[in-house]
Amino acid sequence: MKKNARNANYDLMKILSMFFIVLYHVIVHGNVLANIHNYTLYLITEIVLLICLVHVNSFVLVTGYFQCTNQFKASKVWQLINSTMFYKIMIVLVAVLLFHNTLGPVSLLNQLSPILTDEYWFVKMYIILYCLSPFLNIMIKNINQRQHKQLLWCLFVFFSIIPYITGGQGFPNDGYTLYQFLFLYLLGAYFRKYPFLQSNIGKCFTKSKVQLILFFLCIGCVIANYCFNTTLDVYMNTNRITNHLFQNMLGMKMAYSNPFVIVQSLAYFLLFATFSFKSSWISKISACTLGVYLLHDHTLMRYSLYVKLGVGTAPIYSLSFFFYMLAVSVLIFVVGIIIEYLRQCLFKFIYNRKISIKIRKRYYRWVHSLNEETSS
Repeated sequence: MKKNARNANYDLMKILSMFFIVLYHVIVHGNVLANIHNYTLYLITEIVLLICLVHVNSFVLVTGYFQCTNQFKASKVWQLINSTMFYKIMIVLVAVLLFHNTLGPVSLLNQLSPILTDEYWFVKMYIILYCLSPFLNIMIKNINQRQHKQLLWCLFVFFSIIPYITGGQGFPNDGYTLYQFLFLYLLGAYFRKYPFLQSNIGKCFTKSKVQLILFFLCIGCVIANYCFNTTLDVYMNTNRITNHLFQNMLGMKMAYSNPFVIVQSLAYFLLFATFSFKSSWISKISACTLGVYLLHDHTLMRYSLYVKLGVGTAPIYSLSFFFYMLAVSVLIFVVGIIIEYLRQCLFKFIYNRKISIKIRKRYYRWVHSLNEETSS
């Protein structure tokens, strides 16, 4: 291992978060909960689902943590678009040529659009957030800690607590919105400027005690989310006012903007911030995680993958299905990592060809000439 290898703590978090995404999709898109006829298995699966809810939030938090001190690079946007288009084209070709799916002109156009549709909603939101990051970073740089805290508390109230109480009415936010990403970006940036271990709480305990506190806070949020919503369900029909209020809250149980999920995600993120280790292998696997998402969550894959793997296609009674579900998730994750690694090798090979170098040089000269014309 190289001596100058970077700290792999957040790389490990990305790997775990992407596995959570796969497991979450296996349960949700595989329609597992609706097919379970075993109370114990249902309870375990629902708790696992609540644990997995940190996945998207953690990716946005770590983006804010690193990007708040980095420069915007247009090449990064193009890399993301190129990756997305590769998977879209590959999946469409496989669906049409091998599985004889029929796509009309409009469907085909939507499928081949990189960010104009909600095919990959996370990629679209991430690109918008990344393009806004230079302006966010100016604000982050010029506000003090007190102002930053006040801003975060305001965003937490308006885009987490109020949507939770109102069921997303008034301030609609289920976690799939741009302002959810903006809030989490600013939250991640706060702990880059003011590290948690250097805070008053962090200094009061040893690192191991801080890790225990964060771990149990993360698990505690899962339990609190489950127990609170179970209680709401029990007292659902008390009267019309509470019925409406409780129904709103129950509808936000699995939302990424749920206050319990926000705190859970932050504790999860800060827990990995306390780790310090280096591993080139973990960093390499982490670099392939986005490909796992792009491969398995395309709509043409989503509605056939779980059926072919035997997930949620029949009533489920046995507790052993839980281990089968985990095995399916691991399989999807590993295959996705391998395919993404091969894609990166292919793109690197193409990038270094003479024809690619010539095209890039001509493109850069053209852009440079446009800049000269504009300045003159």
